[in-house]
Amino acid sequence: GAVGGGGGGGDAKAAAARAAIMAKYQTASVAKPVAPAEEEAAAGAPAAANGQEEGSNQASVAASEAGEEEDPEAVAAAAAAAAADAEYDLSGWSGKTPKTMLIEWFQKRQQPRPKIELESLGRRFRASVLVTGGARVEMPDDETFEKKEQAEQAAATAALLQLFPEQPLYRLLPPAYKTLWLQWSQVKRAPQQEEAAAALLARDRYIQELAGRPPQPFERKPKRKPAAGSLERSEEEEAAFARVRQEQREAEDEAQALEEERLQVREAAQRQRAQLEGVRLQVGWERWRQGDEGQAARLYRESLPVSTLEEPLRRAMETHQVAIVCGETGSGKSTQVPQMLLEAALGNGLGGATSIICTQPRRIAATSLARRVANERCEQVGGRGALVGYQVRLEAKRTESTRLLFCTTGIALRMLLCEPPLEGISHVVVDEVHERDTQTDLLLLLLRELLPLRPKLRVLLMSATVQSETFSRYFDGAPVLTAQGRSFPVTEHPLEAVLAYTGHVLSPDSPCRVTTAQNWHKASFATHRGTVRQEWADEGGGNGNPDYDEARYDSCPEHVRAALRHMNEHVINVDLVMELLGYIDAELGDGAVLVFLPGLANITELLSALVGSRAFGDPDKWRVLPLHSSLSPAEQQQVFETMPPGVRKVVLATNIAETSITIDNIVYVIDPGFAKQNSYNPEFRVYSS
Repeated sequence: GAVGGGGGGGDAKAAAARAAIMAKYQTASVAKPVAPAEEEAAAGAPAAANGQEEGSNQASVAASEAGEEEDPEAVAAAAAAAAADAEYDLSGWSGKTPKTMLIEWFQKRQQPRPKIELESLGRRFRASVLVTGGARVEMPDDETFEKKEQAEQAAATAALLQLFPEQPLYRLLPPAYKTLWLQWSQVKRAPQQEEAAAALLARDRYIQELAGRPPQPFERKPKRKPAAGSLERSEEEEAAFARVRQEQREAEDEAQALEEERLQVREAAQRQRAQLEGVRLQVGWERWRQGDEGQAARLYRESLPVSTLEEPLRRAMETHQVAIVCGETGSGKSTQVPQMLLEAALGNGLGGATSIICTQPRRIAATSLARRVANERCEQVGGRGALVGYQVRLEAKRTESTRLLFCTTGIALRMLLCEPPLEGISHVVVDEVHERDTQTDLLLLLLRELLPLRPKLRVLLMSATVQSETFSRYFDGAPVLTAQGRSFPVTEHPLEAVLAYTGHVLSPDSPCRVTTAQNWHKASFATHRGTVRQEWADEGGGNGNPDYDEARYDSCPEHVRAALRHMNEHVINVDLVMELLGYIDAELGDGAVLVFLPGLANITELLSALVGSRAFGDPDKWRVLPLHSSLSPAEQQQVFETMPPGVRKVVLATNIAETSITIDNIVYVIDPGFAKQNSYNPEFRVYSS
């Protein structure tokens, strides 16, 4: 539809002048043909300073062609119209034009590009926009422009106003077209404003009429004396009211009893469904347990140290609401303990009423543990009929059949904030409680408050340190079950041994080298973060490494002592790590390598160096995989994949791989000895790392 009319290009006088010129063109005896587009573009680009003079000349030519004498008023009107047309020149505009904005809007929505159709009126032009579906947006009839481009831009402005009447797109338009937008918008809203003004005027008149009326006199009604027999009628009314109240109470009691009966029936039906589901799950679990896959899973569990806690854990959960499992890293508590709780319920036919959540402080730990447990049970995590699933932020794999859900601590807190809290949950397993992060401590606090209200809820805490006694006291003497860690033959090789194996020599321009011509000075000074120890060097004699002890390394070879003497121990030696990887591959056996690094920047640096080198860039021999919380779940999952024969896996990770997850086939660990730790100064409320 056409946009509401307005003053021609922002000025009523200029619009009147255009109308007068249009009338002269239409009444002329000989109409001048329209020039071609190229000639007209050249003729229609005069400077803004000469616009008025050229407009008056055009008016004179039009008058002479029509056989009339020049009218001074017409010449002035033509000059005003030319000045108004000059405002629409976009040669100096650096922003987006209305036509560009309109086309981009349709392109972003993958819709056909709108078509702008021009209409020639003598020497002036009008335009309209034809959009998808045949809808047409036209300008007001009194709007004409000197150039085709100006008419097209004005038509695009009208289309934008028609599409987005409530959005302030006019702020992005050139000044002249911004004025067009505001005028057309005002004209379009004029009927509504007039209607609102009429309603306000009617309301004001009504209020004035009410205020002008004289006040009505107040007549106090005399009190009526009680008639004879009124006392007897009051007693009858009271008796009737009493009967009504009694009937209401009886109706309310009957409705409440009916609701309680319905609730009992509903709970009985739920218990019956849970029993049937429990029997079905029990039969399926027994069949799986007696099969080859179940026997293999049983043998694998018996090989783990945590398997000795299966019977004590079952007894503790029967007699206590809270229990604590303390096991060293590698004991299998994170994967096996939740399965023990699930299988105890399945074996007793209670699987239909059992729902276990196991919280992890990190998303990668929750997803990897869920996949590992589902793999042990020969299921697809979150699949149809699977008992194991996981839920983390922005990702969930769970179904109605899920009975063991691995989730992050934040998801468990959201469940506690629901009403009722932890509805349908029978067991809560809180893993890695020894990390004592804010969310875990808050979760423990809320669970302790909830336990008296949910006597059937069971809570199990799992820790990898000896702090279990602290948690036991917090939960009123909860029993502590301890499992020993798996004892692998571990051999430690210090830095001097690594230097001897690899024959590493610090180059003169190595960033890890401290020249012997420097003296190191140490000083302590106080800042807002506390006491800070600073080291700096100046020219002079002495050793480069201030921590080097000649007597300690007296038995080492000369090249080892020289490297230690000049080594900067505050920098990660990437060259040494790469040489050590080459030594492991050439001299030692098969097995994956885990390299601990403090942060993502160090992981990226070493990853680029390894992949870009000729020795480690062969994908048929090496798979270098980063592991960090900023990576996508698919990239994180690659570190748990089994490599084909002949391919050695190298995992570059932070300390997340130290306790939260377990990677199979890790035989060699390289630890430069750096880690990032966040600290908080409560006095100044400042975090630092």
